Amino acid sequence: MVVQFYNFSKKQNSTARPPASALIKSTECYLKEGCSVVNPSIRVAWAADNMLPTYAYIPTWGRYYFITDTSYVNSALVVDMSCDVLATYKTQIGASTQYVLRSAAAKNPMIIDSMYPTQTKPDVMHRTANTPFNAVGCYILGVIGRGSGYGTGTGKGLTYYCMSPAQMDTFVSWANSWDTASDMAAAFATELDTTVDAIAGQMLHVFDYIKTAFWIPLAFTDIAGEEGRIVLGGYQSPATIKAYKVANFNKLYTGTVPSAIICGFYLPDHPQAATNGAWMNAAPYTTHYIDVPFLGDIAVPSEFHSGDSIVVKADISMIDGSAQFYVYGEPDDTEDSIMIGRYQAQIGVPIPINVVRSDIGGAVSSGLGAIGSLLTGNFLGAAAGIASAVQSAIPAPHTIGGLAGYHTTGYQAELVTTCWPIPATDNTNHGSPLCDRRVISGLPGYIQTSGAALALAATDVERGQVTSQMDAGFFYE
Repeated sequence: MVVQFYNFSKKQNSTARPPASALIKSTECYLKEGCSVVNPSIRVAWAADNMLPTYAYIPTWGRYYFITDTSYVNSALVVDMSCDVLATYKTQIGASTQYVLRSAAAKNPMIIDSMYPTQTKPDVMHRTANTPFNAVGCYILGVIGRGSGYGTGTGKGLTYYCMSPAQMDTFVSWANSWDTASDMAAAFATELDTTVDAIAGQMLHVFDYIKTAFWIPLAFTDIAGEEGRIVLGGYQSPATIKAYKVANFNKLYTGTVPSAIICGFYLPDHPQAATNGAWMNAAPYTTHYIDVPFLGDIAVPSEFHSGDSIVVKADISMIDGSAQFYVYGEPDDTEDSIMIGRYQAQIGVPIPINVVRSDIGGAVSSGLGAIGSLLTGNFLGAAAGIASAVQSAIPAPHTIGGLAGYHTTGYQAELVTTCWPIPATDNTNHGSPLCDRRVISGLPGYIQTSGAALALAATDVERGQVTSQMDAGFFYE
């Protein structure tokens, strides 16, 4: 039979066939007795100066062969061969449709490629975002007073006021102040009304009307309604003592624009995602968590990837300083928001307010006595009466609320992304995950199938070799 001999080098797991230029000679050969079609052994006359072949094709059988060994016996070249099943059945393999696990020509970037190990040193990225929280904050007071809040109503109720730090300082200074005995004595001699007003704060016990007091880490301009004087029971503060009435008991940060939420982040790419695929943006190669003031660290679920956004919204109570935080994931800005979690936190800090307590009964009775003496001309008696009234008003601290700490590490939110790198990949020789049914001829280069099956006019041994090599990984060339 005629055998074509080639000087051709190829990968063992490739469908490549030798080009015509690689042909050394085509010559008549003789089969050795007892050989098989799959692994034949032939004898051929071969001149010593001829280049020894490395590959062969037998047209009669339509099979390509690797040359596994050559030897000279009685001046004849003995060639041992093994069928190259991938080259022999290349046409049938290429026309078949198989389930392709990996391919060098196509890939599904969302499938995690676990072939490569991660390295021990991750890349950590930090991103920050502004929040409405600030260290200056404002004060929220719940005060018993007229229902209208500014002295025009007749009903009694609890009114909530918002005060800037400067307003709070002025208010506390006014509520704690009174004149000295000598100042009062001089005032009695000239302006009775002024003197009585000077001790009114002590008789009134301003802080007795304050039932709640909180510091809130929000600017007063975010909460303030109408500005006016403070109503304490039926009494109204002087014109210089003002506050902003809280219009709503709840401050909502639940909008759709950045200025109407607590904070928001777009999740960044893993540095190797552009070359290896979007799967590197998923856990365990990439993890995210956000650190939100007063809320703490929140892990971002692994289903949210690069390009998705994470937003934090909140409903903050102006009555007790409590807050409900809502964390949402928004996949690629086109799908509905998915709630990651709802969390409660206390962002309002109860603050102590000290007042100088007085003996109201003694102060009032002595004060009235002093007034009577003054009207009868008994100035010294009036002075003595004033002194007695002041003596009876011995200061004793009284506290509204309890002292508590507040968040001092900053008011920006932070996104922390940890990216675990992998070593260099080799798509050419190992392919990438595809996991799809494809026609083999449409995927040049490396291919690995799963459960390959095709009809072949071949021996059972050859069919087994073809499918096992396809499932192990081969090159369609």
